[in-house]
Amino acid sequence: EMAARAARWKFLRSVADAARAARIATGHTEDDQVETVLMNLARGAGGRGLQGMSVDDGMILRPLLDLPRAAVLQYAARHTSVIDWDQSNAALIYRRNRIRHELVPLLNAIYPGANRAIARTARVLRELLELRQPAIAEAAGLRFPAHPQRQLVRAGELNAGVVAAFRALGPRGRQLTHDQLGLIASAASGGRVHGRWIALPGGAWAYVRDGAVALYPERPELPAIPRVRVPVPGRLTIAGATLTSDLIAPEAFPGRSEGPRTAYLDAGAVGRALWLRTPAPADTVQPLGAGRARRLMGFLRGRGVPAALRASTPLVLAGARIAWVVGVEIDAAFAVRPTTRAILRLSVEWK
Repeated sequence: EMAARAARWKFLRSVADAARAARIATGHTEDDQVETVLMNLARGAGGRGLQGMSVDDGMILRPLLDLPRAAVLQYAARHTSVIDWDQSNAALIYRRNRIRHELVPLLNAIYPGANRAIARTARVLRELLELRQPAIAEAAGLRFPAHPQRQLVRAGELNAGVVAAFRALGPRGRQLTHDQLGLIASAASGGRVHGRWIALPGGAWAYVRDGAVALYPERPELPAIPRVRVPVPGRLTIAGATLTSDLIAPEAFPGRSEGPRTAYLDAGAVGRALWLRTPAPADTVQPLGAGRARRLMGFLRGRGVPAALRASTPLVLAGARIAWVVGVEIDAAFAVRPTTRAILRLSVEWK
């Protein structure tokens, strides 16, 4: 039975992949839900097992789940003359069939309407668990490890978004377990998690930071950026980001940065030679308000930059000195002052 089930789902998933279908629709009914809940209860399942199947879990759609099997059979009898019956569904050597043909009728004899009550309890429990499920933060504005097949999970419900992203990666014949979804949910709802890798089936990985999630077909190696010239004004595209630069008048200065993706520097202090590269072992930076320079890696760690991203953090250099730790902070030597005559504005968009 399990081998046949695995073969059916392997076939369905291959057809769905070939058709680029968003969902596989099944004919599960309320009776199937009751049997599933009773089986899970007998196994000692927790809350997730007792909520049974969901109408839409991001991969499988069950539009008939709230209808009793009898209503579906009546509809089929009225509208078609051909119904295929799987004869094994009547064989009492299978545990689910004994629940269907013996246990459920016995429960209904003791408590009339017990099957509807069990289905209703599963539905209520599922709704309660969904209320407790954390929402995914928006990932588009955060820096994540770059990869051509990366799937940023959209802001919203965690399970559906993660399952849809995993499906888009396409590890054939694989599916996420509740334990894996639970690990992702725990990391996403655990406050400011500064980068955590979670292994998934088929060699895939999830990366969680600051309540947002991205999925990868493999754990990416982050490339070092060689020293390249930054055009002023102009645009420079590197792995995982696009850097834009322009000059503005002091009167256009908003007084402070609009956020970590924009920096304002004293153009005179910067000079003509502007470069971009990734960190070197001896790099230091003097943050705004600090009385002395600090080791760059310790500074990045203190500012919550994930360990997986520190070694590939882009740096803008004025000559040989770091002027902007991109997306984090400028060096105090290049801050805009009352005497500044021209301002260099830099902005980054993470890809």
